[in-house]
Amino acid sequence: AIRDRNGSFIFPMSPIQILYLNLLTSSPVALALGVELGGKEMMRQYPRNHGVFHFELVMDTFFYGTVLGVTALVNYILHVEVVRGRSFTDFEDCNTKYSDECAVIFDARAVGFYYLSLAILFHGFVCRHTRRSIFKNRMTWEGSKWLLGAI
Repeated sequence: AIRDRNGSFIFPMSPIQILYLNLLTSSPVALALGVELGGKEMMRQYPRNHGVFHFELVMDTFFYGTVLGVTALVNYILHVEVVRGRSFTDFEDCNTKYSDECAVIFDARAVGFYYLSLAILFHGFVCRHTRRSIFKNRMTWEGSKWLLGAI
């Protein structure tokens, strides 16, 4: 766990950053994916016999969420420990107030926030098709104008 010199946790993100990511970064991408045109093969597929939350979707969500979360946390830790050469035990009470001592923590939060913002936008391209690679998934302006506009 990431703790300061008093043993209190140091949060990798502030609540307002998490709220911003959930509401303002994810929502336009999700809405754009909802109005995007379906593929030509869409009407050739047979109806599925499972519900919305099937095993493949749950595992994809778990995998992508874990990868995004772990890499954001690694970015945060690397910024403090490697880039700035500091230890988390050098800081005190950086969750409730800003001070010159806590500037490194706030910079690391900004790095993690920036990474997650870009990763969420890029993840919108991954969500266009469940099984087709983003590199094989042809995208045109006419078919994806809402997604490209949201990003």
